[in-house]
Amino acid sequence: MSQLQTSQQWQIEPWGLLLQQEHVAQVRQLAKDLEEARLSDAKAQAWLVLDGWQDNPAAAWLQEQQPDWVKTRQFVPDPAFSGMEALAPCLLPLHELNQASGQVLYLWHTLISLMWLDTQRRLVSHSVCGVLFTNAPVDDVLDHWLMLAHQVTPEGARRPLRHHDPRILQRLWPSLSADQRQAWLGPVHSYWQLQQPWGPCAPERERRAERELMGALVRWHKAARAPGTNAAQTSTLPVHRLLTRLQHLAIADSAAVNNAWKAMANAQVSEALQPTTSDMHHMCLQMNEWRSSHQPPWTDTHARQWLWCTWFNQNSATPHKATPKTPIDWRQSPWIDLSDELVRRLREEPDADFRTHFEELMSELSAQTSPAQP
Repeated sequence: MSQLQTSQQWQIEPWGLLLQQEHVAQVRQLAKDLEEARLSDAKAQAWLVLDGWQDNPAAAWLQEQQPDWVKTRQFVPDPAFSGMEALAPCLLPLHELNQASGQVLYLWHTLISLMWLDTQRRLVSHSVCGVLFTNAPVDDVLDHWLMLAHQVTPEGARRPLRHHDPRILQRLWPSLSADQRQAWLGPVHSYWQLQQPWGPCAPERERRAERELMGALVRWHKAARAPGTNAAQTSTLPVHRLLTRLQHLAIADSAAVNNAWKAMANAQVSEALQPTTSDMHHMCLQMNEWRSSHQPPWTDTHARQWLWCTWFNQNSATPHKATPKTPIDWRQSPWIDLSDELVRRLREEPDADFRTHFEELMSELSAQTSPAQP
């Protein structure tokens, strides 16, 4: 075991991380907050949430550290994972963990370090999703999560919902009504996850974030029932028809938005020149309107590049030279006509990406409008 309790610099061996003093203090505080919450309610049970067991580095490490305890794990009984149940969301009973001196804190320090690393990477799978607290039998939680995982949109389409994923829950939580939140949680009293980043990426931090913890303060995001409510007070909303059309779109767009910010950071575009969360929100609304109107071939890559081109406008090919300006409004001239041409090219060459077509079209228009050379 690493000497996590005494050293000012921790070596988290399973993940190859060296934590500096400021990270040590934060990880200790996060673990302390979680342990205090776990011990504050003698009736509540705490469950560690993993995003599947198979090919999960946290699961492999826990198997080595607590081989008897991990046998008590529970999987969501989802038919979508028939024949591959080990890929389904997995719960481990923290209240049944051996409380030997130092063991629990060592577990938390190691797992929180991995959760932090996954969080700052933004788009990787989260090995450990968080910790939920409930007074209900675990079977009630598993049954509720099964219903929540299979949503029907207002238009009648079926959509999977990775409700246990911190990026999905936190993307939607601010927009959920009190009734929606109660329906989402069901028998769960609260669900703790590390707060996920949502906003511009700093270019100087982006590469380092892939291999080491960064100095930004990390906090717990607590999705909890409203004060005075409990699991017996059920929501009037059907669990499988929980979300509005805009909330479904927000889930669909979230990866493209994070990819757009990361692409800008990798292109050395400063945070000040990247779109804010408000800018991204308005561009996503316009993007979904544009898609609905034109019905082009579409992937997450197209979405990311649509956001890029809309933000940088004529500077799409040289974003580091761009200055803050109003994004393209595709509902205004001349962009209405250009939209038709872009969609035509996308349909003719669906394997080519949106940005390539956009920049080719900008180059052609520039050549047409440039003064003739003598």
